[in-house]
Amino acid sequence: MASNNIRKCSYADSGISESTTVKWVNPRYACYWLESCQGQHELDDCEYQRRERSGKLGIYYSSNAEYRRFLRDEINYKDLSTNPTGCTMVLLLIYKIENNTTWILFVTKFLKEKRHKYETESTRQSLLAFPSSNPCKKGEDHTEVALRALQTITDRQEILDNYQLRLKRFLFVDAISIYPFLVTSEQAKLLMRKYSQNEEVHSLHWFSLPEILNQLPEWPNYLTKEAHGEALAQIKHVQHPTIQLKRDIDGKIFTLWSVTTNVLMCIRNHVGFHEFLSSL
Repeated sequence: MASNNIRKCSYADSGISESTTVKWVNPRYACYWLESCQGQHELDDCEYQRRERSGKLGIYYSSNAEYRRFLRDEINYKDLSTNPTGCTMVLLLIYKIENNTTWILFVTKFLKEKRHKYETESTRQSLLAFPSSNPCKKGEDHTEVALRALQTITDRQEILDNYQLRLKRFLFVDAISIYPFLVTSEQAKLLMRKYSQNEEVHSLHWFSLPEILNQLPEWPNYLTKEAHGEALAQIKHVQHPTIQLKRDIDGKIFTLWSVTTNVLMCIRNHVGFHEFLSSL
C-alpha cells in the first residue's frame, strides 16, 4: 500500500505489511468503511475498519461464487458479525489460452517478505503477485473489490465491460478470495500495449501454467483439519521453498511472493487448475 504518511500499514491476514509516507489521502486507498468516513482518510488509518474487518481462517471452494457467512472465527477467536464473509483481500488470477496453452498474468509489486524462519524483520522487494484490492467499506460487494483489483492494471472499457459475468467462481484461503478471470488474446495484447506503470503495479508478465506447475513443490497432507459441518477445512501454515520463474524473452528471473505461491498450491491441491480455470 502506498501513502504519504509515515506509519506501519498492514492488511489483516493478507500477508502484506509495508511502511510508507503520507501528507494527503491517496484516492486509491481512501476509506469509506462508514458513511461518516467519506474518503477523508486512508483505509489503514481508520480505527473502525481495523476493529471490524476481521478475517476468517480456513479454505473452501465456491463453484458458483457464493460466499459462506460466519459469526466467528473459532481459530483466532474473532468476531465476524461486521465482516461475515471473513474476506479481507481479493485477488484476480487473470489468464488467457493461446495455442492450447494456458498463460497466467503476474504483476510486480514491492512487497515485504520474510524469507527465513528466524528473520525478525521483513525485507521489501519486487515480487510477482496477482492484481489485488481490499474492501474499503463495510459490507462492500466483493465483485466491486475485484473490479478495483482489475483497475490497478487497466482502465480499458473493452476489458472492464461485463467483468462481473466472468467472476464465476473463487477459492477462499485464509481471508483471501481468488477469482479466475479469463481474457481473450486480443484483450491480453491490449493489456500489455496500454499498460503504464503506477505506484502499486510496476510491470506485467505472462508465464505458462505448465512452467508454473513444474516449479511448485509437492504438498502432501496440506490440510491440518478436514471440513466438518459449518467448520472450514484448515491448511498447514508452512514455509514453502522460494519459487522463481524465468522470462523467455531475456532470461530474467522473477521471484514469487510467498502468498502467491501458497495460493497457487492451494488451487492445485484443493480444486485443480482444470476445474478452476474452466470457461464454463
